[in-house]
Parts: sequence; C-alpha cells; structure tokens
Amino acid sequence: MKPASFKYFYPKDLPEVFSLLEKYGSRARLLAGGQSLVPLMNFRLSRPDFLVDLNGISELSFIRNKSSNIEIGAMTRARAIEGDHLIGLHVPMLRIATTQIAHLPIRSRGTIGGSLVHADPAADWVSALIAADANVVTTDRAGEHSHKLSDFMRGPFTTGIGAEEILSFIEVPKFTDRTKWSYLKACRKPGEFAQAIAVALRDEGAETFRLV
Repeated sequence: MKPASFKYFYPKDLPEVFSLLEKYGSRARLLAGGQSLVPLMNFRLSRPDFLVDLNGISELSFIRNKSSNIEIGAMTRARAIEGDHLIGLHVPMLRIATTQIAHLPIRSRGTIGGSLVHADPAADWVSALIAADANVVTTDRAGEHSHKLSDFMRGPFTTGIGAEEILSFIEVPKFTDRTKWSYLKACRKPGEFAQAIAVALRDEGAETFRLV
C-alpha cells in the first residue's frame, strides 16, 4: 500500500519547526528516521495531513561529553551511537543494546529520538535507557524541559510529549566503576523485536543497586 496524501515540509531550523507545529497541531507528524512512521503511513494506520521532516535540523544530531552525563541529540543515528568511543567508554550497555537493533540498514537510518517518541515497549533503547536512569529534554517555544524517561513513557506507544514540542536530546548518566550491568535479549531470529528483554543494574549509591 501507499500512504494517504499529505503535505511535506523540510524546515531548516527549530523556529520553523515550531511555527509549523503551532499552525497544524495534531494534524502534523514529525519525521525522524522514518523506520516506524513510514510503515505505519504505508499501511494507513497513521494518516497525517502534514509531515514535518527533521532531517534538515543539524543541531539535533550530536554526542556530547559532559561532566556526569553523555548527551545524545534526538536525530543521532543508531549507527553513530554503536560506533562512538564516548558511548562505549561511559555507557557500554547502550552500545551493546544498539548493536542488537534490527539490521545495519535500519541502524543507519533510525534515530534514537524517533524510537523513544514512538515508545514501542519492545524497542531496545526504551528498556536500556530507563535502566540507565536517563532523562529526555524536550523543547518548545518556552524553552527546554527535562523529564525522567521512566515518567516520559506513559504506556505502549504513548509519551508525555506535547503537540507543539519536540524531543531535543537525551541525558544518560555515565556508568562508574561500581556500576553493574547486563543486557540480555531473546528473539527467534536476529533483527526481530525481542520476545524478552532483561536489562541491567545501575548503582545509585555507595552500597545500593537498582534492578530494572
């Protein structure tokens, strides 16, 4: 099948994105990597009247080293995350989880922000980042807003993002020498969504560990 008709926009900066969201509201959908949204549109399970492509917003793609966190821009591709030195050094569980996402062509296109906003409970990043105690930072006209990822995820395919808001970046606390973690995935064949995911421990204090 092919998607229902829609009007396509390719904004070059965030003010243009916010203007489009303000104008079209819930009738518009944001396009990141498109690995989830495009199939839904092709099956006509999603029928946006307006499609706002974020791929022209270069400021949303980055991996930054902060004192206690690694910041990952929402438009950063899975392929960039799995090969990044900072991720491997400071958040190794995230690198392992990323290498198990689908197949290389999917990882070369899919974005971390798109996956989190799609909020599929079987997605590798959702469980791994909740276990890592990550925050997401959303942006609207009023500025940036930080949310604990576990609170941002309201349920299957449902998040707390507003109609005129975008996910800007993810803050992942660096693992320490005391962090104990494991990432296990079980599925019938490589590349499928997992039938079961067991994710990691992260230390929350000198003597305490949290099991997710």
